[in-house]
Amino acid sequence: MLSFIVYVSPTTMPWYYHLIPTMSFVRSVNYVTNECMLASCYGHLSQMTQGEAKASIAMLYVHAVVQLALAWYLNQVVPQTYGVPKKWNFLCKSRKGGSAIAYDFDEIGELEDDRESNQRPVYDYDTTLEDADAKAERNIVYNTDKADYYKFPLIIKDIRKEFKGIAGRKNKVATKNFSLKIKKGEMFGLLGPNGAGKTTLISMLTGMFPATRGNAWIAGFDIRNQLEACQL
Repeated sequence: MLSFIVYVSPTTMPWYYHLIPTMSFVRSVNYVTNECMLASCYGHLSQMTQGEAKASIAMLYVHAVVQLALAWYLNQVVPQTYGVPKKWNFLCKSRKGGSAIAYDFDEIGELEDDRESNQRPVYDYDTTLEDADAKAERNIVYNTDKADYYKFPLIIKDIRKEFKGIAGRKNKVATKNFSLKIKKGEMFGLLGPNGAGKTTLISMLTGMFPATRGNAWIAGFDIRNQLEACQL
C-alpha cells in the first residue's frame, strides 16, 4: 500500500525501499499495470522507459539470487531431522595442500578431552561389565598413533549417540561409547540383538545422524569435520 498511496507514479520511492523484495515486486507490477491501462502493454523489458521500473525488475533478480544463496547456506548449517549440519564458517575454511583433501589428525571427542585434560570419569556406566574383547579393542584404538589413522579403513573412538527424551523423559542412549579399529583386508561383521545400536552406528558413519560424542575416521577423514570426504 505504501507504493500506491504515498509514492504515486511518477513519484519515485527512496532507493532503500527496493531492499525489501515485496516493495520491488509491487512497484514493478504497478508500472506494468499502469502502462497496460494507459497505453499498451510491454512486449519486452527493453520497452520500459522509466528508470525506477527497470530498477524494480533488476532488484527482483538480485533478491532471487540472494535468497537462493541464503536458502542453500541455511540448509547446510541448520540442524535437521537427518544429516549432519556443517559449521557456520565452513565456507571460510581452506583445504591443506591446495585443492587436495587434507587429513585431520586433531582429536575432537569430548570424552577424550575429559580423559586426557581433566582426569574426569569418561564413562557413565560400569566398565567392569564389559567383556575382555571390548576392553582390548578400546586399548588398541587408544594406542594407535593419530598420524597413522589414514592407514586404516575405519577407526571409531568412543562414539556415542543419545536421542532426546520426549515429554520430560531421559535421553535414550542408542550407542554407548563404541570403539573399533578395522585393518586393511579385514572382513568385519557387525552383529547384535535388536536395539543394540547397529543401525544407529551405521547412520552416524554415513552422516544420517550426528554423533553426540566421540568421533570416527574413515581412511583418515573424520566424520565430524570431513564428512563429505568420508562419503566419497
